[in-house]
Amino acid sequence: MSKKPVWYIEERAEVLALVHLTRRDDLLATKQPHADSRINYIVEIIKEKRPTRRIFGVRVKARISPASKNLVSNLKALKIEYEPWMEELPFPLCLFFFTMENDEGFYIWLLEPSITEDGKPKLRLNKTGEFRKLDREALDTIVSQVNQWYDTLLQALAA
Repeated sequence: MSKKPVWYIEERAEVLALVHLTRRDDLLATKQPHADSRINYIVEIIKEKRPTRRIFGVRVKARISPASKNLVSNLKALKIEYEPWMEELPFPLCLFFFTMENDEGFYIWLLEPSITEDGKPKLRLNKTGEFRKLDREALDTIVSQVNQWYDTLLQALAA
């Protein structure tokens, strides 16, 4: 007999994601309608109290028990797989993963903002990367990476 998921896990994980995102006052996280459960939040970077339209998506996943090192080391162990719709997104997509027993958070890029060797912006589909601990420093890194990608994108569009 398969275990039924506990009803509150998804809601609690979304709240934990929002707690992390609101640690920075330059992020505006908008919860997405339940009909589109593929992306839980669209996050906009705010500059000088004004919207920048620099956005990234956050997908949220969780489990009850603490994550083992092996489990968090890859996406397949968490049953998170590449889905074709991800490649169609015009913005970066990050996955936040939480364990409910200790509220520990991790993140991994699903669609990673990157700059090619010749200086072009690229969204790289990440099928194998490792999770990193989600904390304030990690959030700073995420925002910095997104900002660098948008800076490069705007330069490319202006050229």
